[in-house]
Amino acid sequence: MINEKKVKKQKLKRILTLIFGIIFAILGVLFAFTIGATDDVATIIEMSLILLCGGVAMIIWAKKRKKLINDMREFMKILSCDENGCLNSISSATNRPIEEIKKEINKLIKLEFLQGVFIDESCNCLVKGNGEVNLKSRVYTSPQSSSKTESVIHGEENTNDKDASGNQFDDGTILLIDNGASYNKLTKETLTFKSGKEIKEVSVSDIDNATLGLLGVTITLKDNRQEILPTIPKDKYSVWVDTINELVQGKGNYTPLSHETIAKVKKQRKIAIGAAVAVFAAIIVFGTGLFNFGENNNISDNDYYSAVRSIVGKQLKSPSTAHYYDYSIEAEDDYGRRIIFCHCDAQNGFGGYSQLCCWVMVDKVEKDGDKINYTYAKSNVIVEEGGADFLNDQYVQRIIDNDSKWNQPLDD
Repeated sequence: MINEKKVKKQKLKRILTLIFGIIFAILGVLFAFTIGATDDVATIIEMSLILLCGGVAMIIWAKKRKKLINDMREFMKILSCDENGCLNSISSATNRPIEEIKKEINKLIKLEFLQGVFIDESCNCLVKGNGEVNLKSRVYTSPQSSSKTESVIHGEENTNDKDASGNQFDDGTILLIDNGASYNKLTKETLTFKSGKEIKEVSVSDIDNATLGLLGVTITLKDNRQEILPTIPKDKYSVWVDTINELVQGKGNYTPLSHETIAKVKKQRKIAIGAAVAVFAAIIVFGTGLFNFGENNNISDNDYYSAVRSIVGKQLKSPSTAHYYDYSIEAEDDYGRRIIFCHCDAQNGFGGYSQLCCWVMVDKVEKDGDKINYTYAKSNVIVEEGGADFLNDQYVQRIIDNDSKWNQPLDD
């Protein structure tokens, strides 16, 4: 019935998708941190969001596909002891709505994980293609009906069992999950669980109720403190909530967790995950403003040169004829002031061209979109005709000596 070849291929596909998803998500975050190292901010944001969203989508797909395969194994295990192939037995064992079970099995059939079977809607049974039911292949003992499991040998707990859950034992242990990273144990008297590296124990008599929330099973104590039980398998959420409440409030005096509540929490969890992804994306998008308005504001040397051209142009007779070249940064202080040298060929008042040597101290340059804003002092602009290059050091020092604010914090 189970197409093992298809399942193996799907496992490989899932693992590869998960790996690439993690890589893409990491690259998306790294791209976000490169904002500020380049002028093409829009492209960086776009690439970051594409990689991040694509990576998250791949991770979610891999996680869902793993759950689908695990559910298939569990469904078939349950049906192996039901000669009628009744899907209600799956619904009862997993505490999930029958329609959800049918939808998942139809998906398994469509993906060809299950072969030669279909759902008989008239009786909600899984039958073979010829309409005959012959699903029983091995004995399956329901955890709810089992009085002894591999976790308990002669009434003693087997600490090597790493996934015992949904059991009721003669020694009083009602539920036990121990997978190394997490530990939850419920007896008729106490609830023991792992909180960080600490093992906590509370008395059942001190528990007010258990609920199912976005983070899993939560217990509320009578002093209004709350504790979240760690890493309980999702298919055991309702079992734990119901069993704790049954112990605390007594049989017939509590309301079992309904399918509607479980579906609602699942929906809320999906919304929360989506909101978290949206908030993270928004932080990346709107956080670019912080990068753009940092100390250097993404200002390049060319932006300073542009400011110099504008400043020198104000002193020329014919600025439209000017040709600038041989730029060099001659001095720079700790607060962004720069003294820049360049040559300029421009028409003079007689229509001829003059070669000019220019030294300009620019205090600050800022960008507003494509517009360059700058500040400077006229006294810190030197424009000399002819070959005054050999006086470079003297003119640079003159500007520094002339400016009392050199290497001092900029005024706001």
